[in-house]
Amino acid sequence: MGFGDVSGRNLGSELASTGRMAEARRHGVPAFRILTDRTLKTLATSHPATTEALLAVPGIGSSTVAKYGTNICRVLRDNGA
Repeated sequence: MGFGDVSGRNLGSELASTGRMAEARRHGVPAFRILTDRTLKTLATSHPATTEALLAVPGIGSSTVAKYGTNICRVLRDNGA
């Protein structure tokens, strides 16, 4: 999942605009099938630091963690979350 640099940008917006949209296009599914807006908002406020902690976020299950967890955690870490 291609999450990019979010310097000076809202974390939820970054997760939505880079990784989520790219993955949705790649798989031919709507963006909300990757991560919902509600899940993005929760990630931006809860700042889970590990893939295990992602499992506590509503809307994120083991499949999402397996596919995207490392990259989501990297975006959170790289942006002071």
